[in-house]
Amino acid sequence: MKRRVLYLMVSLGNAGPAAQVAHLATGLDRERYEALVCCCDAASTPAAPVLRRLRDHGVPVHRLEMRGPLDLRGLGRLVRLLHRERVDILHTRLPRANFYGKLAGRWARVPLVVSNISSMYSNHFRSLHGRIRGPLFRWLEETTAALSDVIVTNSDGVARDLAARRRAGRVPVLRIHNGVDSDRYKQARATGAATREELGIGSEHLVVGTVCRLVPLKHVDDLLRAAAVVRRDRPGLRLVVVGDGPQRAVLEAEAERLGLRGAARFLGERADIPELLAAMDVFVHPSESEGHPNAVLEAMASGLPVIAAAIPGVDELVRDGETGVLVPPGDPAELARAIGALLDRPDLAGELGLAGQALIARQFDVTTMVWRFEEVYEQYFPGRR
Repeated sequence: MKRRVLYLMVSLGNAGPAAQVAHLATGLDRERYEALVCCCDAASTPAAPVLRRLRDHGVPVHRLEMRGPLDLRGLGRLVRLLHRERVDILHTRLPRANFYGKLAGRWARVPLVVSNISSMYSNHFRSLHGRIRGPLFRWLEETTAALSDVIVTNSDGVARDLAARRRAGRVPVLRIHNGVDSDRYKQARATGAATREELGIGSEHLVVGTVCRLVPLKHVDDLLRAAAVVRRDRPGLRLVVVGDGPQRAVLEAEAERLGLRGAARFLGERADIPELLAAMDVFVHPSESEGHPNAVLEAMASGLPVIAAAIPGVDELVRDGETGVLVPPGDPAELARAIGALLDRPDLAGELGLAGQALIARQFDVTTMVWRFEEVYEQYFPGRR
């Protein structure tokens, strides 16, 4: 008998986590599992290509139509959904979904509740939710941790951070890294010239890029300042920023102030990430806090040399001098030096990119991630029936 797995998340519009859920929901062994996806957000929330991918694979998608961060009616709708769909395994991802899922899962007596924690507790809540709601959300998440049957982190750094908070109690804490379709990104490298032409960037230009949500936590402002410094000696430099968020207008104004008009392109949300990465020469990820960033995984899978802030989680992917370059977080001057060094040494950049690409294919391919989660479902399901 197939086990029914419901993946609960906040929004399909949250690109990185949504991609991981889509990998799982479409990659499970269909002889043993039947996947469903449920979002806390309203149906009007943009879901981009992830929704199409799920529907193309026949994965049902439900919406709870929650209004605001605390919605008891939405909780009730989730409980009814779990009963109606006879869910065997509830797998939640991101704090709000974890909170609601743990309560609803216990209320509905779902046999196995798996919580995915993919961000550093010590930074995530205040950085993304503010000084008032952030501590509240963290308290709600931490005080309900024991309601999970299993907690899965996506990096050793997140697992250490969770252990330091001592909130998991006796709940098993496992680590399963995020995965990426490495072949998809490797094959897209051939599209680089065409993508540059579409963007109006010539073959003579050096392209530095990043992909992220435009929020303060990601420190795109550091990248802008570094790019302005690098461009003084390399006027052919072009900067490509892919992603959207509440800080976009501020960052565009900062780029203008730094004299990057015409050199910096803000592309907003895009579905063609593999092709955009293929148009870049160097990828930069200056974020101050991460779990196991999808953007870095994807850039490395593309064969790009990656420069990233030296923070827990990221250092499990970018090994300084081997698969990329690590710089101190919040240091635009060091970031500029690292960018300049790789642009001036294309041979070194190529070596780092190939080494990173090989690492991803070897250890972080999506099939490995799916297989590891199937192991967890089998190991911890009550009675293993």
